[in-house]
Formats: sequence, C-alpha cells, structure tokens
Amino acid sequence: MPLLEEFLHNYGCVQNSAHLSPIWKETEVVGIQKPGKSSDLPASYRPISLLSGLGVPQGSTLSLFLHSAFTNDIPPPSSGVQLVLFTDDTALYFRARNPGRLGAILGRKSKLSQPNKRTIYKMCLRTAMAYASPVFAHAAPKALNSLQVIQNKFCRVATDAHWCVWNSIFHKDLELPTIAKYMKNISKRFFDITELHPNVLLRSAASHEAQFYHLIRGSRNVLIDPPDALTAKVESLLEVNGTHN
Repeated sequence: MPLLEEFLHNYGCVQNSAHLSPIWKETEVVGIQKPGKSSDLPASYRPISLLSGLGVPQGSTLSLFLHSAFTNDIPPPSSGVQLVLFTDDTALYFRARNPGRLGAILGRKSKLSQPNKRTIYKMCLRTAMAYASPVFAHAAPKALNSLQVIQNKFCRVATDAHWCVWNSIFHKDLELPTIAKYMKNISKRFFDITELHPNVLLRSAASHEAQFYHLIRGSRNVLIDPPDALTAKVESLLEVNGTHN
C-alpha cells in the first residue's frame, strides 16, 4: 500500500504544518446528469468536484478530511476565541469572565426589546440545550424538566412579568414552543430525513417502530408521546388566539 502510506504521510504533514499544497486546492468541476432529469436544463446536473492532484470525488469519505485540511489553514484567533473546524462546519467558542453578562442582556432591566431577547435566547441558549436532541428527546419527562425550567425563567425575566403569571402565558406571548414540543419537532424532521437517506445503515438505525406499551423506550417514542400539561396548555392558548385573529 505505498500510495496510501504516502498519502497518510502527506496528510500528517498538512495537519502538523497547517499548510496545504496549492495543487490540492485546484479542482475540476464535472456535471453529472441526475437520473430522470432533462438534459436541456442546468438544474438537471449535479456538480462534482475532482481534486486535480488526487482525483478524489466530492462526497467521498476521503474528501471530508481533505476539506478539513483545506480549511484548517485558517489562522487561530488571538483574542481567546476557540476555533473548531470540520468539513464545512465552523464553530467559534468564547468563555466570558463574567457569565452574568448574558443574563443582564436578557434580564428585566435590559433595554432590548422582547423580540431581540427571544432571538438571542433561541440562538445562544436553546440551541445548546437541544443539541442532538433526537438522541435524548425520548427520555423521561422528569429528566428533561430542568431544561424547561431554564426556558420558564428566561420567559419570566424577558417579559418582566409578575410571579403569579402562568408559564403558558409567557410561551404564548413570546411565541415559543415548550422544550418538549421543540425537541419533538426536531426529532420528526430528523426521522423524515433519515427515511430518505441513501445510506442503508443510517436508514436501518432510525427505522425502528415506536412501542407505546413497552418498558424500553426508543428514540421514536417521542413522536407518539402525548403532550405534557404545559405543552397542551400553550397549544390550546395558541389555538384560541388564532381563532380570535
């Protein structure tokens, strides 16, 4: 396997030196006609990139690592921000010395409007709480209750409401689904996508049937679980509000 050994050696050098050879950045784009599509339309062709130096097609397993090598020559930030890269995903992490700053932005005395507070919450907090939720959304409600408590606290301080106002009112006014409803929606989209995925192993892993009367819960059980009390109340208020509008 001399060719594979040479490639692994070169790839290791790329990772260690954070430098990618210019020839690995040159590609040849070839259009492949989609099955059953007209040959007269540009949209009927799928562009495939071939690395001229290696002949690696786009979409192959190897292309993920080559793309990582291509983007990993981005200089690391010097301001305390951590840069994480893999294929076409880039994430920036920053740990604040004063974690209460975000609370002040979303708190009762903040001058931000409620829509802006809602947007920051959805982008910075809810995405972190519900990350990879199709894996754990079927857990027992008690196990997920702490996530809903965090959202309830955000709703209360963001609206500067009195302690006696119900949590369902906050969710209706802010147009926020409960955590259980939000993760159920994410899980449904995930399973809808996997059912049509070309990877047989992925389809088989996600194709099990949910069992309503079974001691062992699977990830699809979240799709058939009845709504909890808070979710049912919020959906009822939204229906009433939509009827009056």
